[in-house]
Amino acid sequence: MKLCFIDVETSGLNSRTCAITQLAGTLIIDNVPTTTEITFNYLINPRAGKVIEPAALEVQGRTLEELRADGLDDNLVYGEFIGKLDKHINKFDKKDKAFFIAYNARFDEDFIRQWFTDHGNKYFGAYFWFPPIDVMQMAMFCLMYERDKMADFKLGTVAERVLGKTPTDLHDGLVDINLTRQIFNKLSTKFCES
Repeated sequence: MKLCFIDVETSGLNSRTCAITQLAGTLIIDNVPTTTEITFNYLINPRAGKVIEPAALEVQGRTLEELRADGLDDNLVYGEFIGKLDKHINKFDKKDKAFFIAYNARFDEDFIRQWFTDHGNKYFGAYFWFPPIDVMQMAMFCLMYERDKMADFKLGTVAERVLGKTPTDLHDGLVDINLTRQIFNKLSTKFCES
């Protein structure tokens, strides 16, 4: 089984017009009895021609100047990411795919799909199973009787309720994906008990 936990930070909410500014995650290859984990975390200089919304960067605690100075080239990151996938997934084998897992997965998946398209690659589905696994939806199912008592359903609020800890540094891709993975692991025992 292959699991790919992914979180993107972006320059806005529209996946077609805005850029990925951070891509973080963990690809887990579970070949019982051994498990391989490949963690990645890229700060990305926004792709030319993409919309940069200052409010989106403010949420991340970043400036465009910081991204331009510290972010890696979008093409380089894309190439490295595809290289990781190609090393562990045979895109020509219809049974060899990873589960795409994220908190509010549709958002992250839409951005990654568009990123593939921007790079002339229309084979997102060769790497990932459909549909994605949305940890937010898993949490909603488990917390539906408590939802009216919760202030919101943001990742930090859900992490506090499910994991019993108040997270800090939210909106950093690596922090967010680690929380998502912890919530997934805790909730999946509720869904997947044998």
